[in-house]
Amino acid sequence: MQPRALCITFILAILISVSISSCNFTSNHSNYSEYTESYVQAQRINAFSYLYYGLGRQPQELDIFVNSAVQLTGTRSQVTTCEMHESIAASLSNLMEAIARQPEAAASLLATARQLAGIIPLDQDGLCEDAQDERMVSMGTLFESIARQPEAADTMVNAFIEFAGSADDCPDLTIEAQIARMQAFEKLYDSIARQPACLNTLMNAATVLAGNASRYPATSPQVQAARMVSFNSLFDAISRNPDCADDIINAAVVLTGSLDTLTDTASDEVQAGRMLGLSSLYTCISIHPDYVDFLVATAETLTGERLEESANNLSSQVLGARMASMEGVYLGISRNPEAADTIVQVFEDMTGRYIDPATEE
Repeated sequence: MQPRALCITFILAILISVSISSCNFTSNHSNYSEYTESYVQAQRINAFSYLYYGLGRQPQELDIFVNSAVQLTGTRSQVTTCEMHESIAASLSNLMEAIARQPEAAASLLATARQLAGIIPLDQDGLCEDAQDERMVSMGTLFESIARQPEAADTMVNAFIEFAGSADDCPDLTIEAQIARMQAFEKLYDSIARQPACLNTLMNAATVLAGNASRYPATSPQVQAARMVSFNSLFDAISRNPDCADDIINAAVVLTGSLDTLTDTASDEVQAGRMLGLSSLYTCISIHPDYVDFLVATAETLTGERLEESANNLSSQVLGARMASMEGVYLGISRNPEAADTIVQVFEDMTGRYIDPATEE
């Protein structure tokens, strides 16, 4: 099993050049003129995520929640700024989870959200940039919620479209949103493994809300790297339910594209992502050693073959990611020591052999 830390650390690293220019903690918190009414309303909407969380566990207390919200924060303001749109998109995560927990209360939950937070008014320009990545994050929770409560799938998808639009409302995605899209698919793969009977429902939701690979091709190295990293969850999902392997792999190709559509696979960013995306492959082999040939073929189809015979020839960025991906090797061996030789061999086949400079003659 691969902790989110690997993915988060890697994505943060490749985004640092994008984020550093737009995030200035000192200036934002020393200039009070930036705390506008839009900021106030956005924070008000953010807090409703926890109201939805509470209603998902105590739906019978709807009146108490709503009355408290109105008394303490006032009634809804017109949703006019991108900052407010971003908060609505982010709050959808807990709203979807609440509907999955309490499907019989879906109508009340949605009415409450409309009353207190409002919906994003979408126009011909589509969803504003700052809200796009939060929308994708919430979409990942939607996939999990559908797997938890398939009977409420139509309600949740329609509500998601009402509050934050469909793929048609996001004609152009930012780099951050495209990366968040790939991360959302990590939860899709797991949801397919958990609820294989919901495959068509989940794929329809993903296509309508996130678009397929032809709509959002992975054209930048950062997005291609995020695609590679997302396959870590794909192998986790196959480990959970190998009978769904073909469906999970097909979903990945339809939504993220095939290897031959990528243009920067040799770049350090993408190769580092490939290394991290293979970590769960080795754990998967330990659980299903009879599937090793199929799993290796899948890995090569989705991520390609190694570019260097010797790992020593890799850049520090790629070699570092290779070292980090050995977490899957160690977890695999601990789970199934008898598969150790196979796991080590596959690791070298996929990443190259490393010769310790200290022992090299």
